[in-house]
Amino acid sequence: NLKPMEGLPVFGRQVNSRISVYFQEEDLKEYIGQVNDLQMAQITKDASYMDVVERALYNTLLSGIAQDGKSFFYVNPLEVWPDNCIDRTSKEHVKPVRQKWFGVACCPPNIARTLASMGQYIYFTDKNTAYVNLYISNEAQIELEEGALKIQIESDLTNTGHIRMAITPDGEGEHRLALRIPDYVKTYTIKRDGKILRNARISQSYLLIEDIKEQTEIEIDFEVPAKFVRANPNVREDAGKVALVKGPLVYCLEETDNGENLPSIFVNTKQELKETFESELLGGVTTIRFTGKKLNMDTWQDGALYD
Repeated sequence: NLKPMEGLPVFGRQVNSRISVYFQEEDLKEYIGQVNDLQMAQITKDASYMDVVERALYNTLLSGIAQDGKSFFYVNPLEVWPDNCIDRTSKEHVKPVRQKWFGVACCPPNIARTLASMGQYIYFTDKNTAYVNLYISNEAQIELEEGALKIQIESDLTNTGHIRMAITPDGEGEHRLALRIPDYVKTYTIKRDGKILRNARISQSYLLIEDIKEQTEIEIDFEVPAKFVRANPNVREDAGKVALVKGPLVYCLEETDNGENLPSIFVNTKQELKETFESELLGGVTTIRFTGKKLNMDTWQDGALYD
């Protein structure tokens, strides 16, 4: 139950969370995800550890590198005020845009190393069971004690929640698949060769598919609606604030869409959220729209602190 400490890439009490000053360096996030949560999931076979890994991979690691792979963030605060990122202040290490390089450049190669080792995050094994942790499109040959499984995944998790898997066993033996049910999924349907699985055994949020002896098709539909989430009331800095999430993604409110002074925006969290898939944006993403109110600065006297 540790969270980042203020101004340093270290950890402290869980309820300490000043989003404008707490950050993690990209290489430390990779280390924590790989060495701690990944290994704990392998040891305990508890999928909740992979919930943490998935959230970090999607929302901190990937945001640390540009789509073209040529610029990077070194630190990633949860909230950035661009005008406050001033040299010779406590925020001089925070950059509102990704940088081409850094004087001490340990983070960019660690991002590349993590992305290159993604296979160990997606799968791990135990005897004749292949554990599927992350629903990322891929093809893999998973070696088990008795033979192997060839697995192909086509995933649209972050948009529709639909995933297709083709499993081809190689060798004798009773192979087994363990599918992680993410913590944000409350309703789902899983089909095996076109038939809905109704009473499959679930162990620590892994759904077990037994006796895979021939080519098998798995179809998964996770319900991943956009929604607002709140922090524990003891997280004082987050009182009166909400985050917008969809599946493993935590969405970001940006000035390019909503103008300056984002903390002046208020939203009714009871309203319906409108999701739209935009194929031309960032290679194809789901955007989320909702209405809100913003404090009016037009009538404020220039330079006045109070009225």
